[in-house]
Amino acid sequence: MFNRGRVFRSGRAGPSSSIFFSPDILSAFLVFSGRVAYPVYLSAPRPVGISVLADQECAGALMWTVVTILYLVPAAILTIQLLGVQNSRANVPQSM
Repeated sequence: MFNRGRVFRSGRAGPSSSIFFSPDILSAFLVFSGRVAYPVYLSAPRPVGISVLADQECAGALMWTVVTILYLVPAAILTIQLLGVQNSRANVPQSM
């Protein structure tokens, strides 16, 4: 994946980045659709006492939050590591 300072090798940036947006699209649909996505749940028992639509919206919001955190934490770690490598290279004295 990493090749001498390049984050993505040529031709892989599109498919690789599309993987990250798939859960976000599904989560946004579940949260903002305004209708029940899976009609089979209309007849399922509701032990918590909230409506099926409210349950779907909460699940979508939870999924959206957790997936975002799972992507941002490694991205932040990699960014800090990459910036640390650049800073340590800048501090190395040049030999004459």
